[in-house]
Amino acid sequence: MKFRSVHEIHQLIRDKRRHQGHIRAEISNQYYQASDRPLDLHRRMVILMIDGRTLHGGMADRIRGCLGIYALCQKRDIPFRINWCYPFDLQLFLEPARYDWRIDPRQIVYETPYSQPVARYTFDLPGEEIWDRCAVARQLRSDSHTQYHLYTNTMLCRKAWSRSFGELFKPSPLLQQAIDENRRQLNGPYVSFTLRFQQLLGDFREGPFPVLEEPERERLIEKCLDKLAELIGCVPQSRRILVTSDSITFLNRVRQLPRTYVIPGEVAHMNYPGESQVFLKSFLDFYLIMGAEEVHLLQTGQMYRSGFPQFAAEIGRKPFIVHTF
Repeated sequence: MKFRSVHEIHQLIRDKRRHQGHIRAEISNQYYQASDRPLDLHRRMVILMIDGRTLHGGMADRIRGCLGIYALCQKRDIPFRINWCYPFDLQLFLEPARYDWRIDPRQIVYETPYSQPVARYTFDLPGEEIWDRCAVARQLRSDSHTQYHLYTNTMLCRKAWSRSFGELFKPSPLLQQAIDENRRQLNGPYVSFTLRFQQLLGDFREGPFPVLEEPERERLIEKCLDKLAELIGCVPQSRRILVTSDSITFLNRVRQLPRTYVIPGEVAHMNYPGESQVFLKSFLDFYLIMGAEEVHLLQTGQMYRSGFPQFAAEIGRKPFIVHTF
């Protein structure tokens, strides 16, 4: 976390409160109605909402929100459910492991005060995890709503992430088949390298981020290929090299490097609709990065310092190394 002045921190706190209040009000006004449905404290539950009614971020944002809130609910013995239906049904790729988080959509009640939408988002503030954990815990302890519909990407209970992931999720048959096939292709131990370009290379739509002109694109690709080749030279010859990226353009070029393996498939971001099968690659990338002996992230210039590989490394309990060049 970079150093921030007191003024910057106060501004971020205001921005965070404003953002969360805006999301909560917008969702409440559009999708909830007042009713006299009686509250039922014996049926209290927290439902993690990924339903397309706001921007939810990428895969890492969504899953880390699930893990942190689940761990908090476990401490308070409150039932936890996941309503991940946008832009695909989560059960297409992940199924319950030891804890059943599924919920029938007909059980979700959009009536106040029986249910309450809650927004809680990370804003890179000092001590934010403690602040958010206390705020959510206080609300669950003191409020009397029966259902809490939580929209969040918060980084809560980080030390419990790996355990929580194993309790919540296992690959669906579709995902497991893809994992097994790619591990057969890798054929042994491997090291992973991730590069995140966003829209820099012009082949991926993601928000208002910059797009480089053609000459700058080629210079960036060559710079990254050179650095990756240098790092591959430091990896023992017995190890394969898994390369993941959000740019098909770069992935097509990286195949020229020795020992590299690129997972087949298209690339898509979860904030944008698409065919469900397209998103399989995101989960496949995640599981294969988790299985690497070491996880590396390369970042230079305007490239994004992605949290995706670090998150996979934390879940898989693997070393994580950042190369800024």
